[in-house]
Amino acid sequence: KCLLGTRKTIIKEIMEWAVHVERDNASSSNVFWLSGVAGSGKTSIAHTISELCASMGLLGSSFFFKHDEAGRNELMMMLSTMIVDLAAFNPKIAEVIHKVITLNPSMTEVQRYFCDLILKSIRDSGYSNPILLVLDAFDDC
Repeated sequence: KCLLGTRKTIIKEIMEWAVHVERDNASSSNVFWLSGVAGSGKTSIAHTISELCASMGLLGSSFFFKHDEAGRNELMMMLSTMIVDLAAFNPKIAEVIHKVITLNPSMTEVQRYFCDLILKSIRDSGYSNPILLVLDAFDDC
């Protein structure tokens, strides 16, 4: 995490975005892309944002890739983690995920996996509040 009192401006900016993002609104960006050079603190910021959003009931899932650690360098592990986290986050999302898996037990295509099991499950659950999904070091997978 970020040291107490550091990175206040970027943390404030991300938190304001997370709280006020409007789903399915073309004028609102549903993705906050944090970029910077290696070692600039992106992972610390992501951990801090994840903790803050979890305390507010906004964190649906977080996954921190690490290229040299088994289980944290695979796309399917990230997708599986997100699905389990989202099911635990909200019972209605869990119901939709269960329904999709029951209807498509051998789903293996990554794009369908993400679209049907994550995005569609959130949308079809009727859950209308913002849900934060944090992905860090995506280039390590």
